[in-house]
Amino acid sequence: MPVQRATELVYQGLKQGSALTNFGTELSFGKLSKPQYEALKREFGGKTQVPYDGQRAYVASDFLPPALQALVNRDFDPGPPVTLGGTSGLNKNLGNDAKRDLRISSSPNCHGTAWEAMRAFQGEARSQVELAYGDAGHASAKYDQMKSLGSTSSNDAQALLASLKPGDVVAFNVGQTLAHSAVYAGGGLFFEKPDTESDESHETPYRLVPFAHVVAPIEEASGQPPEVSAFRPTSALPPTSEAYGAPTEHQAALESWAAKKGKTVGKRFTEEVDRGMSGNALGSAFNAVEVVPLSTGPDGRARPKS
Repeated sequence: MPVQRATELVYQGLKQGSALTNFGTELSFGKLSKPQYEALKREFGGKTQVPYDGQRAYVASDFLPPALQALVNRDFDPGPPVTLGGTSGLNKNLGNDAKRDLRISSSPNCHGTAWEAMRAFQGEARSQVELAYGDAGHASAKYDQMKSLGSTSSNDAQALLASLKPGDVVAFNVGQTLAHSAVYAGGGLFFEKPDTESDESHETPYRLVPFAHVVAPIEEASGQPPEVSAFRPTSALPPTSEAYGAPTEHQAALESWAAKKGKTVGKRFTEEVDRGMSGNALGSAFNAVEVVPLSTGPDGRARPKS
């Protein structure tokens, strides 16, 4: 399909970290015939709700699933971590320092984003999208339960990339560690959160980029090409807050603590595991799930509901 223009978008909010994480890509196709529109819709997974209009100039993100349209090229700042007074006992139960109260972050990352993106390509009707932290160890285990499409070095990934379909997840490993996850969107582009939204220094947009842009920040950080593995979900995926959810007993303990203070927690949590050099769990933490309600504009594109 002819591309009229390829635009590199530069996010201006990054304060520190790699400049390679603040680029996005948009492809402009211009006005399309109905067969061209249908071909692009198929190429990007067929889940867009943007209707055909012969007078409309289309861009690649018009063909993303609605949940991803609402996220792409946006940064959602969940705010700083919150320390809960009087929770040192609960913190001890999580395997952490008993002298400290529980500190809860809201840190959406690449693995949580990849899970939401895979779900979006499965086509479930969505009125909201979850921004969540997905633990790397948990993510690796979940990918191993999916259909493997193969593994290779990022320097020799052409054949693997050619086998991808929209909604496939690509895992980037450095050594034995899962360093990053991204989801193939179609048209040679990937949807990802390039950095963990951990503090004011790591504000990066949800973005649509070619493979080289996905790999570059990983190579910059590690000094070596990552190993690339691709997987295809073969069954319906549960919500991110369920897939990566904190253990039920931990969530219940936090709810009990809140009830004693006459409060409600009001959020779901995922588990962030602190691991030693050998991979053993040293402790864990709560990570709050942020829920973004969605609305549909007159152009058919999904947006965060204001």
